[in-house]
Amino acid sequence: MNKKTLFAFLILYLSLVSCNPSQVEQEAVAHHNRGIEYLYNGDLERAISKFNQAIEIDPQHAKAYNIRGVAYFDMGEYDQAIADYDRAIEINPKLADAYDNRGIVYFKMGDLDRAIADYDRAIKIDPQFAMAYTNRGNAYLNKDDYDKAIADYDRAIEIDPQFALAYGNRGIVHFSKGEYDQAIADYDKSITYNPGGAATYWLRGESLLEIGEKQRAMSDLEIALELGLPAELQERAGELLDGLSQ
Repeated sequence: MNKKTLFAFLILYLSLVSCNPSQVEQEAVAHHNRGIEYLYNGDLERAISKFNQAIEIDPQHAKAYNIRGVAYFDMGEYDQAIADYDRAIEINPKLADAYDNRGIVYFKMGDLDRAIADYDRAIKIDPQFAMAYTNRGNAYLNKDDYDKAIADYDRAIEIDPQFALAYGNRGIVHFSKGEYDQAIADYDKSITYNPGGAATYWLRGESLLEIGEKQRAMSDLEIALELGLPAELQERAGELLDGLSQ
């Protein structure tokens, strides 16, 4: 092989080597994105299969571990979800979503202190992470620390003034404190930005009952049932409507 041929071979070889990482990354991202589609459509097993493929191709794909953790969480496999979030954080300690998601698992398991610690980390990494503030507010609400809960919901709303969930959850705090007018005002905002939130209509109906607005309460409870409440709330809403109609 003469020098010219050797150089041409080396140039071709080095070009192929330099292309391989991006090609691998693109293939992993394609599986990752396809998995997200399956996840959003509720096909959790196919979603996990796609995330597995992404991780097999690129074992350092932190986002694939993170989103696979979400799928495991949705399946109720909390230990596997935590293991995936742990791995995502090990690969990328600055991945705020992974801390937030792991906090959600701890919250679901009733470990509020560990949940708050993870939300703290997510917020430290991304101070504009409105969902992390809301999730931390939920943890404080469950600890009956209403002032801290409201402060977190306030901050989430400051970041995202159309964040329906933050308004709705802040309304729950006001309701718990007996501040029914303020609760109703927050539920109004929540419904404005998310008109399909059945639970928020139910919550507003409960608040309206507390201030004697029976007709408006009945209307909200009926809308909540039409939109589709969780089973445990359906029974409660039905009982309230029966009582109001008598």
